Amino acid sequence: MKNNLSKVEVKLLVQLDRNARGSISFMAKRLRISQQLANYYFQQMLGSGKVQGFFPVIDYARLGMLNFRVYLKIVYVNKTQLKEIVDYFVKLDEVNYVASCGGRWDLLVGFFSRNPSQFNKTFNAALKQFSDRIKSYQILTTIYQSIHTRKHLLRKRTGAESQTVIIGGDREKGVYDLKDLGLLQELNRNPRASSVFLGRNLGLHPKTVVSRLKRLHKEEILFGVKPVVNMEKTGLTQRKLLLSFHNPDFEKEQSLFQFAKEHPNIIRMVRTLGSWDVELDCEMKDSSIFREIELNLREKFEAIIKDSEELDLYSVYKVHFLPLYSDIVKV
Repeated sequence: MKNNLSKVEVKLLVQLDRNARGSISFMAKRLRISQQLANYYFQQMLGSGKVQGFFPVIDYARLGMLNFRVYLKIVYVNKTQLKEIVDYFVKLDEVNYVASCGGRWDLLVGFFSRNPSQFNKTFNAALKQFSDRIKSYQILTTIYQSIHTRKHLLRKRTGAESQTVIIGGDREKGVYDLKDLGLLQELNRNPRASSVFLGRNLGLHPKTVVSRLKRLHKEEILFGVKPVVNMEKTGLTQRKLLLSFHNPDFEKEQSLFQFAKEHPNIIRMVRTLGSWDVELDCEMKDSSIFREIELNLREKFEAIIKDSEELDLYSVYKVHFLPLYSDIVKV
């Protein structure tokens, strides 16, 4: 597949992936170009849809929430019918992720819930709404997610700065006041907004906003802001590899997780409970790299990999990590 990113856009995407709240002047210095040129390329990437938007990475577990992932097989005869289902899930406050897939499944939908019962009610309502179109589904419970920087975009990968963020797991719920929760909500709506803008609706001074954001970072509930990248318009390809384990071996599993963390093309690993144990999101300029990853995993971890399934990831319609405000206030 042709790479539709210019050299400057690749460098800019690397900076956005590391810290999408960084100012244009900061990114211009890192790219060693003028602020005007950096802003031009930034606006071009947004205007062309290569970057669809941004989202703050928030640890929902620190807010006392659970994450469920549902793969759906849809029966539809045209794009309009599929769009109706996509729009339904996108509009649901409980849904944090919606993406179209290729392979055995058509959609991947993520849900935030206080408990399994709440999720069951939300999902059953969707099943009732589209009983004639949802042919089958598979539910996974997220244990934790490991999000990695896009190292494959770097020209020099050896010794390059790498960031890994882990969210979810068995972390204890934190204690946050309404100003903290409101700030997270404002940041979720406007991820690149200034501290002045973020504080305006909350009645907070910009310096107070900055200090609260720093504290939320320190307490590991907020991990910065990431871009939503359009695969088709950037010339990139994303594929998901699902793995199930047998012969549980803690050391070998940890070795596999380290492999995923260090591989330049694996940008996310999700540890799950259900039919699959691990999801690996792979991003590449050349789709043949995915086959290399799969073969490498099979060779290195044959002793623990029981089965695998691959999916193409097409369009991302919704992504965020902040549960519904009324839910996190109740928890």
